Amino acid sequence: MLDQHPPSLVITNVGTITVPAVVGGLHVTGVRLAPLGHVPMIFAVVSRYQGRLAVDLTYSTAWYTDQQIQEFARRVSAGMENLLRTA
Repeated sequence: MLDQHPPSLVITNVGTITVPAVVGGLHVTGVRLAPLGHVPMIFAVVSRYQGRLAVDLTYSTAWYTDQQIQEFARRVSAGMENLLRTA
């Protein structure tokens, strides 16, 4: 994988999630981080639970420092907040 320059972010679709109704007052409460094995990519896992969408970012502690992944999570949260403001 390393010789082929893998992507830095992978988003997969393992199921169907219906489009949630975007109503006023929505906000991002946090980004969940899940350390994973020795994989150089960050996986964004989207799931639905009790009417909420969850985005879990799984990553390798061998490839990213705590500071790097916390900054990435901060930027993902900010990006999601911006999307909600414009929806």
